Amino acid sequence: MLQRVYDNLGQFQISTATGGSTTTVVDTKQNNTQNEDDTWNEGYLFIISADGAAPEGQFRRISGYDDSAGTFTVDTAFTVAPASGDKYGWANNYFPLYTVINRCNAALKDMGAIAQVDTTTLDSADNKTEYAIAATWKKYPPFAIDYQTNTGDSNDNQWEPIPHWRYVPSTAGNAAMIEIKQLTSGRDIRVWYKDVHADLSDYDDEIYEGFPDNLVVAMCTEACLRWQNARLGGGDDFLVQLWNESKDLVASAERKSQIWQPPTKQPTLEIPQ
Repeated sequence: MLQRVYDNLGQFQISTATGGSTTTVVDTKQNNTQNEDDTWNEGYLFIISADGAAPEGQFRRISGYDDSAGTFTVDTAFTVAPASGDKYGWANNYFPLYTVINRCNAALKDMGAIAQVDTTTLDSADNKTEYAIAATWKKYPPFAIDYQTNTGDSNDNQWEPIPHWRYVPSTAGNAAMIEIKQLTSGRDIRVWYKDVHADLSDYDDEIYEGFPDNLVVAMCTEACLRWQNARLGGGDDFLVQLWNESKDLVASAERKSQIWQPPTKQPTLEIPQ
């Protein structure tokens, strides 16, 4: 995602390494191309491909650049040294990496809540019909609840829908509740709920597969351009043009994309005795 966003922002250059170590990428093709050392300091370097093995996908801040040797030095070691033939890319600091990550996290949340299930938070208990729920469920209250009717086979839980239950909200800082009928004790309770995308921070963090790639990249690109335009007070006409074009790309991607959502049905509010 980050590589495609930087590419859309016009900040990404790509080449192949001729060698390296855990803290350097050497590319003799870059020798004496900048006429100045440390040109790329505070920018970011990405290992795009390494035959499907580490350090593929990893990214690091550039802390030094030797123009005469075409050598990038990074501030944190890669888990494995980049090798000759590995494809890498780099960008300057015009769009700071962690600002880009922050804007992309915001864009992922703007894409809406994702349907999820939780089978570990709640277990049925004797003489209990009121259960405190996870704090994240207060944002988007549960829309379906099942309970486990077979405990003898982890691949055959025989989940039984609970048709009658009630969500009981609470004030800030206090646990909300769900009320359900008395269940056999010691059973998992499966709660269907929604929540926004978790924050991403590292190269191997996963993006929800239900989000179309083109929409994710378009929204992240637009969010970054919006940030840069606001930072500059709208003073760069070319940047404003890019931002307007990116908004059109988001609208086009939204028309072509469909994000799956499960059907939801409100529970009856009757609590059987």
